[in-house]
Amino acid sequence: MSTMVASGQGLQAFPPPHWWITDAIQKTVRGVNMKVCRKCGTEYDGDRCKPCKNQRMREHRKNNPESEKAATARWRANNKDKIKELSVSYYQKNKDRIKQKVAEYRAANPEKTAAAVTKCHRRNPEYLRIKRQNRRAKERGGKLSKGITQRLLILQKGRCAICRKDLNGKHHLDHIMPLKLNGEHDDKNIQLLCPACNLEKNAHHPVDFMQSKGYLL
Repeated sequence: MSTMVASGQGLQAFPPPHWWITDAIQKTVRGVNMKVCRKCGTEYDGDRCKPCKNQRMREHRKNNPESEKAATARWRANNKDKIKELSVSYYQKNKDRIKQKVAEYRAANPEKTAAAVTKCHRRNPEYLRIKRQNRRAKERGGKLSKGITQRLLILQKGRCAICRKDLNGKHHLDHIMPLKLNGEHDDKNIQLLCPACNLEKNAHHPVDFMQSKGYLL
């Protein structure tokens, strides 16, 4: 066999795969060496005809759905930051068109939209709390950031900011300085209280309330 390869006969006995062969016509366009694909007639200066390559990729995805699905899942798992960056960039460039499409879909599918919103709120109760707080304080300006609840749970060690009892998953987002007393709707003016303390504090001034509870002189 080594004799065949050395003499060149091995190349005929074992021809290369079809995708190694550049099926193109060489030509020069404005001083640039170009190729013309014999299959689709596209001019290109790279290694392969892009339209034909894309077609082969589409056929491969169609014929191998499971392997393509697994490959896509691996890529997404290894490129989360890149996906997030691309998603934000795409949304910023197409914000108006996306909002219009969403509005059209919601108008055409009110029942599906309501079901999806309900499902989302059940999966993300903290998101719903923050959304409600932001809506109530919209006229005053300001906005609570995502993750504020988790950060406060860590900062307060899972305890109510007033009575210091364990919250055990039951807590209210409270404005330290109430909005009615010109408090800001901002992360730095938010604390977590147990339901009982929050309802009792209501819109009282924080110092007055703490004095009434005997925590301050």
